[in-house]
Amino acid sequence: MRAIANRLLILAPGLNGGGAERQLLLVATGLVNRGWDVHILTMASGGQYWAELAESKRIKLHSLDRRGRWDFSIISESARYVRRHQIGIVQGWMQPCNTFAALCGRITRRNVVLGVRTVSRAVYGVGPRTYLRSEPMLARWARATVICNSRAGLMEWLDLGVQAERLHHIPNGLLLPQRLLAPPFASSGPLRIGMLARLDPVKGHDMVLRALGILKDQGLDFRFSNWGEGEPAAIERLRSRAGELGIADRAEFRSACESPWDALESMDVFVSASLAEGMSNAIMEAMGAGRVVVATDVGDTSLLLGPAESPSGVLFAPSDKALADAIAAVASDRNRAVALAVRAKQKAAREFSIAAMVDAYESVYAGLASTASRG
Repeated sequence: MRAIANRLLILAPGLNGGGAERQLLLVATGLVNRGWDVHILTMASGGQYWAELAESKRIKLHSLDRRGRWDFSIISESARYVRRHQIGIVQGWMQPCNTFAALCGRITRRNVVLGVRTVSRAVYGVGPRTYLRSEPMLARWARATVICNSRAGLMEWLDLGVQAERLHHIPNGLLLPQRLLAPPFASSGPLRIGMLARLDPVKGHDMVLRALGILKDQGLDFRFSNWGEGEPAAIERLRSRAGELGIADRAEFRSACESPWDALESMDVFVSASLAEGMSNAIMEAMGAGRVVVATDVGDTSLLLGPAESPSGVLFAPSDKALADAIAAVASDRNRAVALAVRAKQKAAREFSIAAMVDAYESVYAGLASTASRG
């Protein structure tokens, strides 16, 4: 059957409450509002956004119910879905779905779009790294268009030999909080420091704990909370490390918060200690919440918090001493810290436009649909 040009299939690992999933929700909803027929095919059903999308009934949802990492039958199942529903464009939404989208699109001779939402240094594990290393080769083989949400990711793909005309940079958009949040430093008491980060080595939790140990020795009164999922062993290791540093009673590790705004409102200072990063959703959310952002100078973070002459946050080189110094500077000059937070909130409202993001995605898809219809 002939493909329908404006019928889009997005292959995604799942619809849990992470930053990449939030971006998927925003893009898919925005496209449907503009007349696109959007289908989402996931590796597993359920998750925070599954129920929300299913209730709307405007986006077609289907789960492949993948039975494990070695279940590659989903490639043929995806191809059957594409043919049965006359899909015109197949989009992978991060790994491993970029690999599956490239294979599925090539088998069915459809336009393929790969979504690059990280950089190679931010990926750990043999399986994820294998998928990531295969992406540029698969992109060339499937003649795929590639959308990078960060300039860091785009430059990495250029260095890997992917043609510039196939690469597009589309920054993330941000759905701003729907209620007024209390500003930082609204209450007296300890400095409230927080993170929104899964317990992954690349997120720099060990560095943060060492920095907090330094601040404790300097006499700073603080409380630290991290919201993010992690293996029980990882949580116990970090709690043990906090105990060794003498800050066990000041540091807590919580499950991911359903709404980032509830977690962010409980912070004065938001820390991003990533050792590698593309474009951080968490930093954007912290800016939108009007928090004081202290972040490692990696990936696109300097673009988010810049320009240097009028910063919206504090950048530091990845080290525990540099992080401790940055937080201490915030604590010692709260007037400057509040000014940074206000500037961050204004920049988020001004520059992190969902409409602009959807415009850019639609432009890429419309170009592919036009080419397909002429063919």
